[in-house]
Amino acid sequence: MIFSAIPVFLYEGFIALFATQIGSFVPADVLNQLTTELSATGGLLIVAIGLNLMNLTKIRVANLLPSMAIVPVIIFGLRLYHMFM
Repeated sequence: MIFSAIPVFLYEGFIALFATQIGSFVPADVLNQLTTELSATGGLLIVAIGLNLMNLTKIRVANLLPSMAIVPVIIFGLRLYHMFM
């Protein structure tokens, strides 16, 4: 059990370090848009979990998790599209 603390510490430390430095190489307006879109996507996933807990429907939320990685790609693509159009 004690040995599992080492990878967890490294993993969470890397995330914390990256989170403190992201503002230096990502513009503020892109970071704000990314935060908004990721929050909206995460909110929809939480709603789906709630619907599953209430037994109203059966949504496979784990199959929707890649949407959290696709949102930044879409935002970057839209930024490039608007930059060249």
